[in-house]
Amino acid sequence: VTVEGIQDALENPVKVFPVRTDPSGEKSQKYMGRNGTVSVDPDTGVLIQCNPTSEKLVRSIQDGKV
Repeated sequence: VTVEGIQDALENPVKVFPVRTDPSGEKSQKYMGRNGTVSVDPDTGVLIQCNPTSEKLVRSIQDGKV
C-alpha cells in the first residue's frame, strides 16, 4: 500500500469500522479505502497495520451488499 493509499483511506474512507478492543485491552480501528485498509490506535493515532483492499470488496460495500 502506498503512502497515498494510506492517506486516502484515512481522509476518504469507503467504510470505517467500530473500535475494537483485544483481550489485553489494546484498541484498534480500521479505515477501508479504495486502495488500502488501515488499522490505527484510536487513542494515539499511531498506524498499526495496512493492507491492500480488494476492489471487489469496495464495490460490494459501495453497492450496499456488505
